[in-house]
Amino acid sequence: MVNGFLSDPVHQGRGLHQGDPISPMLFNLAFDPLLHTVLADPLFHGFSLHKHLGSFPLVSPAPLKVLGYADDALFLLSSPTDFHQLQKSLLVYSRASNAKVNFHQTEAISLSGASQADWQDLLRSADITAWHDYRSLSAVHYLGYPLASTASQLNAFLDGLLVKIEVACDIHPQWGLSVQGRSTVVNTLVLSKLWHVLRVTPIPKNYHQKIRSIITKFLMHKMFPPIKYDILTLPKFIGGLRILDSRLQQQAMQIRWLSSFFYTFFFFIFSLLFFVLLYNFQFKLY
Repeated sequence: MVNGFLSDPVHQGRGLHQGDPISPMLFNLAFDPLLHTVLADPLFHGFSLHKHLGSFPLVSPAPLKVLGYADDALFLLSSPTDFHQLQKSLLVYSRASNAKVNFHQTEAISLSGASQADWQDLLRSADITAWHDYRSLSAVHYLGYPLASTASQLNAFLDGLLVKIEVACDIHPQWGLSVQGRSTVVNTLVLSKLWHVLRVTPIPKNYHQKIRSIITKFLMHKMFPPIKYDILTLPKFIGGLRILDSRLQQQAMQIRWLSSFFYTFFFFIFSLLFFVLLYNFQFKLY
């Protein structure tokens, strides 16, 4: 399929068919040695959190060196030494696997958002010219999430997300769907573009209002008078269409992510109180 049209048949002499489920497994087996090489390198230090937050001591987790998912890899560098060690690992991996790193498509981002000329010069020497900091107009995208340094970069990402939703809504009215059909399209095809982002990226209230406006306009196409969005989100047996509310979905997804943290925290507090009460009770008995 090329630009929406079927091409002439292509004879496949080797390799896997497109979409073969074993393909990502084989790729992981081939890509995994590079990740383990970086993780096991004692000269590659990666990114470490500070051990103190002001005067409050913290237990620092293990240094974070690399994040990998499919063919996307994110390496965290703390010094030029890390970069040189990474270059050595990439060179060995390229010779062993016959894979080549496209440095022209590699993007670098400052975690602090600061503009660091020494890092830019070092990366430019390796043909890595894409640099992002607080001055950049857009944020770096990793696995669909924005790595934004400023509010304007996050807003630019969210504006692009709104455009995708508007385009999806503009396509489907051509099908002549009923209101029930449009509600199904909204929940399954349109709003599904948001759920992946909402798991991590918080969206301001004004963007939720814009999403509501776009969805309401799509659902009320050629209908008068329009129905409020709050009514559209109600269950069907009381007159609604059961449209998913992006704001409530965001809260539910973030609460689900935080629940494991709060569960561990409260379990620790309750355990501590239990032992304190048990100790005091034993002390009074004696």
